[in-house]
Amino acid sequence: MPTIEERRFQDRELTNEEVQGSEFRRCRFSGVVFSDDEYTDATFEHCKFLSCDFSSTRHRNASFRNCDFAGSSLASTRFDTCRLMGSDLSEARLWNVECDGGNWSYVNLRMQELAGWRAPGIVLRGADLYQADLTGADLTGADLTEANLDKVKLKDADLRGANLTRTNLAELVLDKTRLDFEQCVLFAVAHGARVD
Repeated sequence: MPTIEERRFQDRELTNEEVQGSEFRRCRFSGVVFSDDEYTDATFEHCKFLSCDFSSTRHRNASFRNCDFAGSSLASTRFDTCRLMGSDLSEARLWNVECDGGNWSYVNLRMQELAGWRAPGIVLRGADLYQADLTGADLTGADLTEANLDKVKLKDADLRGANLTRTNLAELVLDKTRLDFEQCVLFAVAHGARVD
C-alpha cells in the first residue's frame, strides 16, 4: 500500500484509480472534486478536506480517521462499511447522506442537518450530535454509547435496537420517536419513573 504524506492537492479532480489502495497522511485537499461515482479501499489519516466536493459519490471500505471536512459537500454521498473515527463533519454539507454500517466513533456532528439520515447499524460511540436534526433518521441497531444527544431533534426517528448506554436520556426530547421496550424502560427511569 503506497503511503503519501504531507502533500497538497488543490483545485483538481481525483479519481478512484489515483486513491485506491493508497494511504494519505496529513495531506491537505483544497477545492478537490472526487469525480468518479465510486471509491474503494482508500485510507486518509489526519487529512484536511477544505471546500472539497464528494457529492453523489460512493465510498466502500474507506477510512477517514481524524479528518476535517470544513466547507466540503458530501450531499447524496454513500458510505459502505467506512471508518470516520474522530473526524470533524460539523462544517460539512451532509444532505441525504447514507451509511451502511461503519464506525463513526467520536465524530463531530454538532448542529448538523441530518433529517432522513439512513444509517442502520452505524457505530457512533462518543459522537457529538449536540443539537443535530435527526428528524426521520433510521438509526436502528446503531451504537450510541456515550454519544452526546443533548437537544437532538428526534421527531419520527427510529432508534429501535440502538445501544444508548451512558447517554443522557434525561435530555432526550421524543416526538413520535420509535423505541423498543427496553429503551422505553430506560427512558422512563431517566425521567424519574419507578419500574416494578
